[in-house]
Amino acid sequence: MAVMERFQEIIKEGTLPKDMGGASLPAQAKYDFLAAYHSMEQLTAVIESLEKRKKKRATFKGKIVDTCKKSLAKLTESDISSSKDMEKAIEVLEACKKELASIEAEEAADKAIAKLVADGVSAGR
Repeated sequence: MAVMERFQEIIKEGTLPKDMGGASLPAQAKYDFLAAYHSMEQLTAVIESLEKRKKKRATFKGKIVDTCKKSLAKLTESDISSSKDMEKAIEVLEACKKELASIEAEEAADKAIAKLVADGVSAGR
């Protein structure tokens, strides 16, 4: 955040800080600082969004797993003596698998986005 605040100050003042020469910024340089500042804002928003989704997904995944375990426990406690009963158990497992696969796909996509952001930030150094 210190970098963003420094960029904001440079844009507001229209001059470079004294430790950077203190020169007045030409219009193009001011525009470049503003563009860089907005890029940093966008990256910060993406990172915050990824973190929020990660937390929500972890909570949701835990609830899904618990619900699936409870459903399977109920099915195994009952008498599974027919193919229809077995089909019910398989349907529960398939539904659980589908939900978990969906969550895992979202996790993979978010990891890919986070890697792109990190690669983009480190490429600018």
